[in-house]
Amino acid sequence: MAPNAGPNVTPRPTVFASFKTPLIQSLWDILAGAAGESPASTDSTAVQEAGDATAAGAPAQELFVLGLPASDNADQRLLRLSVEKDTSGLFFRLEARPKPAEPPPVEIEAISQRLGGIAGLLGILDRELASTKPISGDCLIAFHVAKSQWDCRHLGIPANPVTSGMSESSLASAISIQSIAFDLANGVSGLKKVIINSNDDGKQYDVYCQSSSLLSFAAGDFLAFASDLQALALKGFFSRLENTHA
Repeated sequence: MAPNAGPNVTPRPTVFASFKTPLIQSLWDILAGAAGESPASTDSTAVQEAGDATAAGAPAQELFVLGLPASDNADQRLLRLSVEKDTSGLFFRLEARPKPAEPPPVEIEAISQRLGGIAGLLGILDRELASTKPISGDCLIAFHVAKSQWDCRHLGIPANPVTSGMSESSLASAISIQSIAFDLANGVSGLKKVIINSNDDGKQYDVYCQSSSLLSFAAGDFLAFASDLQALALKGFFSRLENTHA
């Protein structure tokens, strides 16, 4: 996770990723221990009982853990992981977002310490998921683009009365495009959809990118795909204003 390069660099995105793997009991036990729960028994009786309960309609087991960034890390996003377990495997939901300014609750700090922070959590995932690689995740990245630095030529323009379907309406002359979505067939780097909203505060655009991306949990690799998609969206849908520089 590279540090910001300067004051005009677009902030790092918030990232959501989900994926599923076969049941990896050792990983579940490690995460359950970090969460302060008793790891599930792996003896045959317990496994059979769990299978019977799931077949009878009992809810799947779920836990969550959270890794905090080191205080000297330029990237101050935290990583939240929720895992759902049933007889078919493990379903993961990852969320990377800016760490709140206020100190975390004691119990959250304890979970992060047991994992070894965000670096420890990524290391556990990298090791325990090695047999399931490559892992493709359904991803959403969200970020803001400052209007003082960038322009989106697709927004803020009057709508064409004909293409808007309102050629006979007095409303047509008052319409301008403030939100737009692009679907990408066979998108570069797995990019499937880009949504751009012109924020009501007049200061920024809200950008959302949906993708199917390969995930890597090796040190320094995780979230790199999100930064690449962010750069791709900026290049493809925005132009930097002439009075700004990186």
